[in-house]
Amino acid sequence: MDFLQPSSFIIQSINIAVIIYVLRRFVFIPYLAHIDSEILKREELEAKTANATLVVEAANAEAKELLNIAKNDANEIRKTARELAKRETSLMLSKTNDEAAGIKKQALDEIASERLTLEKEMRSKILGVAISLNAKLFGDSKKNTELLEQFAKQI
Repeated sequence: MDFLQPSSFIIQSINIAVIIYVLRRFVFIPYLAHIDSEILKREELEAKTANATLVVEAANAEAKELLNIAKNDANEIRKTARELAKRETSLMLSKTNDEAAGIKKQALDEIASERLTLEKEMRSKILGVAISLNAKLFGDSKKNTELLEQFAKQI
């Protein structure tokens, strides 16, 4: 039972102390430092991720707001375009109606003028025929001519 001897026990204790010191100095402390630095990196990454998430959410909200503004502007432009089109249509319709009324009035005036011209021509032809018939029938055409001319003026 050699391993229970005090000198062997002391040597084994020193060996264990040296192994613990070496492990602690070159393995455990650097490993714990590395783990702490990785934890810090992970926390920084999580903070950046959270910040990036907030930035993305803010950008999405701003994009939605801009999209809504653009939609409202587009609707306003459409509404304005419709109103302008209606005004243009009514203006063109009004101009067209005015032109049509002018053309109709001009045509009616021309018809009335042609009618008067035709009436005058017909009167003069009828008067000429009546005077020539009267001259053939009665011989004295002066008195009858004056009478027929007065009658033609009355008509």
